[in-house]
Amino acid sequence: MWFLLFVLLDLHCRMAIFGRRHFERRRRQLTRSLLSCFADGQRLLGRKIEIGVRRHGGRIRPRCGALSTGAAMMPWQTSPNGAEPGGSGADGFGAPAAAPAEASGRPGPPPAPVISKPKGGGAIRDIGETFAANPANGTGTLTVPVPVSPGRRGFAPSMALVYDSGTGGGVFGLGWNLDVPAITRRTDRGVPRYRDAGPPADEDTFQLLGGDDLVPVGGTRRESRAGRRYAVRRYRPRNDSAFSRIERWTTETTERDGTSGTGGDVHWRVTSRDNVTTFYGGTARERIADPSDPSRVFTWLACVSVDGHGNAIRYEYKAEDAAGVDMTAPHEHGRDPAARTAARHLKRVRYGNVKPLSFDDAATSLDEAPPTAWMFELLLDYGEHSDGGAEERPWTCRSDPFSSYRSGFEIRTYRLCRRILLLHHFPDEPGTGADCLVQSLDLAYTVQRPSGLAALASVTQRGFRRADDGSRVSRAMPPVEFTYAPAEFGHEVRRLDDASAENLPAGLTSPAYRFTDLDGEGLPGILTEQAGALFYKANLASGRFGPMRAVGTRPVPSGLTGGRRELLDLDGDGSLDLVALDGPSSSPHPPPFNGRAPLDGSIAGFSERADGTWTEWRPFGSRPVLDWQDARTRLVDLSGDGLADVLVLGDDDLTWYRSLGEDGFGEAARTTPPPGPCLLYPS
Repeated sequence: MWFLLFVLLDLHCRMAIFGRRHFERRRRQLTRSLLSCFADGQRLLGRKIEIGVRRHGGRIRPRCGALSTGAAMMPWQTSPNGAEPGGSGADGFGAPAAAPAEASGRPGPPPAPVISKPKGGGAIRDIGETFAANPANGTGTLTVPVPVSPGRRGFAPSMALVYDSGTGGGVFGLGWNLDVPAITRRTDRGVPRYRDAGPPADEDTFQLLGGDDLVPVGGTRRESRAGRRYAVRRYRPRNDSAFSRIERWTTETTERDGTSGTGGDVHWRVTSRDNVTTFYGGTARERIADPSDPSRVFTWLACVSVDGHGNAIRYEYKAEDAAGVDMTAPHEHGRDPAARTAARHLKRVRYGNVKPLSFDDAATSLDEAPPTAWMFELLLDYGEHSDGGAEERPWTCRSDPFSSYRSGFEIRTYRLCRRILLLHHFPDEPGTGADCLVQSLDLAYTVQRPSGLAALASVTQRGFRRADDGSRVSRAMPPVEFTYAPAEFGHEVRRLDDASAENLPAGLTSPAYRFTDLDGEGLPGILTEQAGALFYKANLASGRFGPMRAVGTRPVPSGLTGGRRELLDLDGDGSLDLVALDGPSSSPHPPPFNGRAPLDGSIAGFSERADGTWTEWRPFGSRPVLDWQDARTRLVDLSGDGLADVLVLGDDDLTWYRSLGEDGFGEAARTTPPPGPCLLYPS
């Protein structure tokens, strides 16, 4: 018994000694394997080495491999999911057990590069056009990029033809425009007043074209450049995400008493966060202004952009004129010749300057740029250039010229852009030369019927190169064609059915019936006053009207027939107002109405319809004293803000009173109409 115990103890000691020796031998083998892995990893450029040690079946096995991300895991570390390092491959180390290199502890060769097969389907690519829809108003937009060659450090103009189904005509047809940088006055809230120098300053709202409103920030500082003094004022967009420095520079004028004042030449400077400064409206050539008063500038167009390395982009414009215009056309009779010169059309965009243009050069002399050569040029052809790009004839007049008066003066457009050419200027380069046509964007138009308006029909991108014999070889991509849904007009004359004509004994031509959208439904119904009450027939569309129904009590006892009564929207909030224009005012300067007692309508004022009822009568704060029964006194929106102003037609002048909304009407403003046809109203 004791003998057996002694034998077992001796065997256990021998096994322990043998195991310790075996462990030391395996540790030395592991160290050599690790050093070999590190040496091989140094030769694998760009690969991260992961070294893991794991006990497996009583043995210690080395492993080396490549990681795509993350740092190397050491033997005492575990993976984020709690597993041991090395993954979960067939052999417990994240690699297949059959891999001979992994099994032997030696790193395998780097994987061979994978060459993907080319995809089928042809090699025709598009020209980069993109379409998008505006979910807010339902309009569609389409963008066609203008091809340009990259400039030094990638500094080149980024331009595109942009279509918007909610815009009007332009030099690229109905709905199309070229997104040229500009700063303009906002017009959707009224015609600009152009009161920038005197009080109240900044009565108009400025905005970057396609951007947000510009808000003045801080006061005005003084700067001196090239012997001129400027009054500089900073602006920021209402929603600022670009973080650009926007400044308006106004030259100071010296008065007789030696004091300085503003009101001189104005240009803008915008510096982006990438240190690119763009000048707007440096000279009269880059401004759209009133020809009769150049100080009334409506739009400042971009004239030059300079980055921090001296690279520049120069924009050049061509003024509108009467070349090719049929002066015998009826729509040209009585037109002021100066009105034909207000528009400015982009003519050239030069970039890739050989000599650097510093910021000080552009800032001190915007009119005369320093002598420099340009390697690239975008040229807009309005019909005056040959196939090679040379100007050979006057530009042509479009068949549908149009005018815009949103600026407060006429801006007449007679031109259509036919092509956009890309030229390279490398005089010393063989096969290129000074004026080498490289690419073009050919624009074709169609005439919409029955409106007769020109619309862009197709855009074709064409490439050019010079052959060995000096001839020009061109090849075109497939055109991008556009089709427009024609405007549908309802020319069919409909007769009212018996149900729609019920309770209309006098017919719709009777002055007792008014077409009015009483509840803001978008369709005007029939409103009438009978036996001291108001009745209304709702419009059901398609020439049908609903049954006659009473609309409740009248807002005033006098109703619709007690003098000059108008149904209109005074403040543009979408609610109908019953307005009494005649009758005395409550006082020359009435106090605010406290709403404690309704008035009888004999005093000029209004009542608003809200939630199917009429509010209490409120008097106007101010109202002109006029003969409201005179046919020459009209209500018309003259300021473009959507509110009805008062217009009085005189023999030699026009007098108008600006609408103040629910506060009444402003002071009188008189103007002399230009010579030409005049409107006559019966007395």
